[in-house]
Amino acid sequence: MEKDNDGGSGGDVETALVLGDVNLMLQRREYFRKKQRNHRRKERDEVLRLQSQVAEMEAVAAHLRKITRGVVHPVDADGMLSWHTVAATFRQESRLCVTEKENLLDRVRMHRALATEMQRWVGHSQATPLGRSILWHHLSLCAHPDARKLAKEWATQQMYHNTAAVFLAFPDVPPDQEFSTIDVDVVGPWMHVSDLSQYRWDAPLEVTTFMFRHHMAEIFKRDFTSTELTENTVLYHGVVAETGKEDMMLQAHFAEADRCVIVLRQVQADELRADGGVSLSQDQMLIWFDLRRDGPTRTVARVTNRGLMNLTAAGFATLDAFAAKVGLDLSATHDQAEKEAAFRRWTRNHVPHQHKAFQGHVQVVLARVQADLARRATG
Repeated sequence: MEKDNDGGSGGDVETALVLGDVNLMLQRREYFRKKQRNHRRKERDEVLRLQSQVAEMEAVAAHLRKITRGVVHPVDADGMLSWHTVAATFRQESRLCVTEKENLLDRVRMHRALATEMQRWVGHSQATPLGRSILWHHLSLCAHPDARKLAKEWATQQMYHNTAAVFLAFPDVPPDQEFSTIDVDVVGPWMHVSDLSQYRWDAPLEVTTFMFRHHMAEIFKRDFTSTELTENTVLYHGVVAETGKEDMMLQAHFAEADRCVIVLRQVQADELRADGGVSLSQDQMLIWFDLRRDGPTRTVARVTNRGLMNLTAAGFATLDAFAAKVGLDLSATHDQAEKEAAFRRWTRNHVPHQHKAFQGHVQVVLARVQADLARRATG
C-alpha cells in the first residue's frame, strides 16, 4: 500500500510539472500573439500615416501644377520659348532685384545712422585732464538702441582687455592670504585713488559670479531704481544715499576657464535719462574683480579700484573740508604737502578696516545666495 501511495505521489508531481510546462508554453504563445498584434497595429498606423502624407503631398502637387499652368506659357512651334514666357521671367527677376535693392538700401541707411551715432558718441567721450599720463574718459550713453549697446560693450571690453595691465602693480600674494593697500594722490582739485585688495570667500566660483551678476545692489549697499541688461552687461541707475546725487554704474562679466573677470565703471551722461536739471555724478570709478577658482568650494578675488574725484565739483572747497567729512582734522597743518601726506597716512590706516568689513559683508551675502540656490535646486 505504501508503495502504491508513493507511486501516486510521484505521479502527482509529474503531472504538476507537465501542467507547469504547458502553462509556461501557453503564456509564451500569448505573449508572442500580443507582440504580433502590436506589431501589426503599428504597421497599420504607419500605413495610415503615410497614406495621409501622400494625400497631402498630392494636394500640394496639384496646387503647384495649377499655378505652373497659369504662369508658364508653352513653347513655340520651333521649340523656342515664347516672348510671353521671356517677358514674365524678366518681370519676376526685376521685382526680385528691386526688393533686394530696397533691403540693401535699408541696411545701408541703418549702418550709416549707427556710424553717425557712434561718431557723435566718441565726440562726447571727452577726456578729463589730470596733469599726468592718465586720461579719464567720460562715458556717455546715447539713445539710439544699437549705438547704446555698442557703447556699453566697447566701454566694458576696453576695461577687460586692460585687465593684465592694471594688475601689473598687484603684489605676489598667496591665494590664502588677504591683502589691501591704497594710494591717494591730490593734484589741485583732483583726488586720484588707487586701491588694491585680495579676498578669499567660502563659495564656489559659479556662486560668486552669480552674486556679482544679480546682487550688485546688495553688495555695494546701493538703492538702484532700475537696471538695463544685455548679453553680458548690466546698467544700474540709482541714488547715492550720502550725497543724494543720481548715479549710474555699468557692469560686465567675462567668463574664462576657472576664472571670471567682472568690470565696473561709472556713467557720466545718458540721453535716455530725464535729469530734471540734476546731472549725474561726474566722479570716475573703474573696478576690476579678478575671480579665480580656489578648489571646489572657495573663490579668490583680486580687486583693483581706480577712482578720480573733483573735490570742488563734489562740494568741497579744499582738501581740509573733505578730510573733515571723513573724520580727519587738518586745521592744525598749514603746508599743503604736509596736509596731503597726513591725509595719505590716515587713509592707509583706515582703509584696511573698510576692506575687512567689506570681506565680511560679501561673505554674508554669499552665504544667503548659496542657500537660496540650494533651495531652488531641491525644490
